[in-house]
Amino acid sequence: MFKLVRQLRESLRRRGFVGTAAFGQRELIRRYRLHRSFDRIHGTDTAGQTPLGDLSIASENRHHGIHYQPMPAKLFPKVIKRLPVRPEGYVFIDFGSGKGRALLLASSYPFKRVIGVEFASALHATALKNIARYRSAAQRCFRIEAICMDAADYEIPPEPAIYYFFNPFDDVIMRTVLTNIKMSLESSPRDAFFIYCNPIHAHLFDELGIKKDKIILFDPGWGD
Repeated sequence: MFKLVRQLRESLRRRGFVGTAAFGQRELIRRYRLHRSFDRIHGTDTAGQTPLGDLSIASENRHHGIHYQPMPAKLFPKVIKRLPVRPEGYVFIDFGSGKGRALLLASSYPFKRVIGVEFASALHATALKNIARYRSAAQRCFRIEAICMDAADYEIPPEPAIYYFFNPFDDVIMRTVLTNIKMSLESSPRDAFFIYCNPIHAHLFDELGIKKDKIILFDPGWGD
């Protein structure tokens, strides 16, 4: 987000309003094509943005959620590369997993398990189809599980884990989920790391006293 603001200001300075609008349109088309290329290769349906208002969601926390958008496939390896540990022995958990793209991308690494938690039943159903269809020669983890439930109610597995967030909800639910994880780690000490992409509410880690060396903040930016 912060990178996006910087790039927008620089574009306005260099191109003006009209030039920036044209550049933005071209950039949206480019990013759309990049997202679609992943699906064309793997026979999946993970691209596009889906407003939560278009979905039927039973949870009372529906107004705390953020619209679905997939992680750019080419950026995911850059995020994983920042982990100071090897994936073996760790569970990868994506909170707000949507259509499951991050789950599929994570399966290219030898995680112990890959788990997605999503409260929108329509997105969850699409994720299940994507998991069933996905084929990749690079796949190294075949234990992929998609769970349809509110992330605030999800019971944290007592295993070493990588907790992944792509700005899935507002600060209210983010605080609840991080608190649940912290309590789980305190009751059953183990190694764990947090990956937070588009880190709008990064201040919550400081508020909850989560160690900085356990956190990876990643800003996808505009045009990546």
